Amino acid sequence: MPPSDEIKKRVTDLTKELDSGIAYDNLRDVANHWTAFGLMLIALAASAIAALGGISGYLTNKEAGFFAAVPGAIALFASTLKFQEKSNWHYRRKNGLKSLRGRLLYELPESPSADNVAAISEGYRKFEDIMLKSWEEELAFSWATFSRKKET
Repeated sequence: MPPSDEIKKRVTDLTKELDSGIAYDNLRDVANHWTAFGLMLIALAASAIAALGGISGYLTNKEAGFFAAVPGAIALFASTLKFQEKSNWHYRRKNGLKSLRGRLLYELPESPSADNVAAISEGYRKFEDIMLKSWEEELAFSWATFSRKKET
């Protein structure tokens, strides 16, 4: 017996939701990765300019000092905003969503029941809860990063 129109609609709607999440994370994992990589290149270039410019005398002391300070500022910025860690998070989420999408499209029975689709939807909800908790614990910006830790 073929699946009902309601079941087909649920599968289609859930597929669209998963595809939307996959596209969202695909953009962000790449953007965060290249941001982290670009910042590293800028830091290395500034360090090289400071070293070579200072040694050669091409730069004044103030100019060399400015370029020498850039890598530290970039390191603080990058470690606070955690671009590479965010890239990794989006990559893991994208892979998890792809896995759920694969189950939905290729591992359901030929005529899935409402319970079959609901099980995948429940897996999606639980996966999103886990990923959100992970983001909040590991990646959310907090001013506590800048506070001194109390010794216990």
